[in-house]
Amino acid sequence: MSCIAWNAPGLGNQRAFRELKRLVTEKKPTLLFLSETRRRNINSVQWKMLLGFMGCFTMDCVGRSGGLCLLWMDSLSVSITSFSTGHIDFIVTEGNKRWRFTGFYGNPNASNRLHSWELLRRLADAEFRDTLDDCALQDLHCRGELFTWANRRMGNQLILERLDRFVGTLEWRLMYPTAYVQALEFFHSDHRPIYICLGDQNSTGAGYSLQHAFIPRFEAGWIREKECKDIVAQGWRLFDDSLTLHARISNCLQTLQQ
Repeated sequence: MSCIAWNAPGLGNQRAFRELKRLVTEKKPTLLFLSETRRRNINSVQWKMLLGFMGCFTMDCVGRSGGLCLLWMDSLSVSITSFSTGHIDFIVTEGNKRWRFTGFYGNPNASNRLHSWELLRRLADAEFRDTLDDCALQDLHCRGELFTWANRRMGNQLILERLDRFVGTLEWRLMYPTAYVQALEFFHSDHRPIYICLGDQNSTGAGYSLQHAFIPRFEAGWIREKECKDIVAQGWRLFDDSLTLHARISNCLQTLQQ
């Protein structure tokens, strides 16, 4: 199983759609999440047929910005749980594995970005990094090219940023220990598509293998440290009833490592 997420503006443009179709043909993703489509009333039947998917769910753009599209293959069962102009939240079932995927698009207007982070916190029952910590989400780093956005300038005017990423819980990472992440080449957009393969058939590829990644574990020697009890209490957040067991464990491990 694999997934591609891509900020691909202007998919009403024939050239842009051809690039999308080429990308799908080359990488054969099982799930495809598109943001900034800038489309209204997408013909989901036509898109499924042209791109070779079985399911499709879309959110229209607002004015000349935004727009989301989710497509999936028939090997998956997808159940949409919530959606807005900035996200599509759904449950994925593949065989005996069942997990949650949230395709999320942060508001491009910096003055409104706080609302995006608040939405992400609500979806999980500050700033971006603080939001990830609150939701017990860990960045799934890429190996190779890290930057996912370029301003299309030359020389010393060129700006590169990492604006697109996959994140996951510790529980999810343990469910797919051989998953790897790649930032693909630039196609039509100023954003690279980001690709994650969850199976092990390509685990020797150039991506980032979670099998060989550092997964934090408790060190027995920590209990001899005077500060250990206070650090665990801080990470466990004893009076925060909203945190799950996995979130508490993840918080404790991250706090102890510091």
